Amino acid sequence: MVLASVATVSDNGLAFTAIAEIAGPFWSGRALGTQNTSQLFTAGVVPPLFGGLIGVAGYPAAFAVCALFPLMAIPSVPRAISSTTRPGD
Repeated sequence: MVLASVATVSDNGLAFTAIAEIAGPFWSGRALGTQNTSQLFTAGVVPPLFGGLIGVAGYPAAFAVCALFPLMAIPSVPRAISSTTRPGD
């Protein structure tokens, strides 16, 4: 459990830095506040809901539901611009 916990939060610093870089100098404070608030809200709400789902449906169903969230997030991941494509072309 300790290894899994460390692995799931170890990239938070990189994500936090990326939020500020993407938002720019004038919006970085708002972006960081929004990211931090939503992350902490999710961390407070999800564990009781997940425990309730385990109690009602069991572990296999609960972990199957958890597997859906990363799949739903795939379309929101930005893609890199290829080296042959330049902005404005």
